[in-house]
Amino acid sequence: MNSIIEMKHIYTFLCLFLFCGVTNADQWLCIADKSVGFYYDENTKSWIDTPFSVKKSKYIFRRQTEDDNPIGCLMVIGDMTGRWGLFEFGELCSFISCGLGQEFVSYGRIVCDNAQETIHFSRETLRFTLSRASSYYESGIGGRKTDSEAGTPHIEIGRCSKF
Repeated sequence: MNSIIEMKHIYTFLCLFLFCGVTNADQWLCIADKSVGFYYDENTKSWIDTPFSVKKSKYIFRRQTEDDNPIGCLMVIGDMTGRWGLFEFGELCSFISCGLGQEFVSYGRIVCDNAQETIHFSRETLRFTLSRASSYYESGIGGRKTDSEAGTPHIEIGRCSKF
């Protein structure tokens, strides 16, 4: 009796494994190793370079589906289905979407951006960089944010695993 139950578990596992393999398109889990950037120090009135925590810097890079980016997602304009996108782990809203028709080029690399962030990713080396400009470059233009309100521009480096 136990061998029948064990066989059912093995059969179920194999079916799930094969099913996942068939339906799973190219997608990568990307985890940051390091991050460095700048913050504005009110006391010295200057920008200071500093390391940033990468504890929560986990992302999924994959093609977007019709189930992604429900109403209410910021930075999403129009149908993103089929475009490559970068998602914070566990989120349905992509925060970077590649342009329509944008694909991997030589050396398996792709570069995608939005107004504030850019990802460089290579599916051959499985490395990525993610840079965030924040509002640093806009500070003081036309009454926009001051340096102390500009956010913290930084860059992350990390590695990805296909799954």
